Amino acid sequence: MIIDWRSVNRVLVVKLRSIGDTVLATPSLIALRRFLPTAQIDVLLEDWVAPVLERSPLVDRVITIPRQSNTARARLARELHRTKYDVVYNLHGGTTATFLTRATGAPYRVGFRHYQYARLHNHVAPSPQEIWQRQDLHSVEQQLALIGWTGVPVTDRPGTQLAVSEPAARSIAEKLAARKIREDQPIALVHPAAALETKQWATESFARLAEAVAERGLAPVAIVSPGERSMLEALRKQLPQLHHGICVQLAVREQLAL
Repeated sequence: MIIDWRSVNRVLVVKLRSIGDTVLATPSLIALRRFLPTAQIDVLLEDWVAPVLERSPLVDRVITIPRQSNTARARLARELHRTKYDVVYNLHGGTTATFLTRATGAPYRVGFRHYQYARLHNHVAPSPQEIWQRQDLHSVEQQLALIGWTGVPVTDRPGTQLAVSEPAARSIAEKLAARKIREDQPIALVHPAAALETKQWATESFARLAEAVAERGLAPVAIVSPGERSMLEALRKQLPQLHHGICVQLAVREQLAL
């Protein structure tokens, strides 16, 4: 695929899904930033994931989309079209991501051939396996394949990168200090919950894990969402001897600072 990169001023990366998926997309953003240092590079994320890339030097703007709001999505589609992006990468491939990619009207709308609505892209890449010419690929490599297919250098496979804001660093330092965790003490972050019951590990097992890391000098820090507080209480009951190192809730930006 050939792009006249001299005429590219605005790039959009569409990556809807989870926090982990967003982190694994940062190598692609690194590749784009170093290849197009003066271009505007925006990323489209779900609103609850957006803090992962706030203040990141890899992007100029984080655009958010609410989980469930057709009206807001229609409004966003019009906004994306008015921005007049030159290149749009669809790193997700789902229905909403593909619809918004198409709505931009960008001259280069890039997606993989295996996407369900691949025809809505005007530049369709072969599979990541075909691009890298091997079968076993990491998720990072799968995303880099789409970027690299357009001519952006990616063969060095950049690592992931996250930015920590000063307010988040101060906030987490205060919360850990309140739990009697020294600033120089290593911690083990534990999330004793899962989105699906089939993926849920027993609370007792998390308790034994917390004890094991504590024995090795690490402070176990458990994080939960507001709807998971019952799991935190259950974990506390399993660990009566550990009175510190259990935090109730941390914002996403605070978790990045841990």
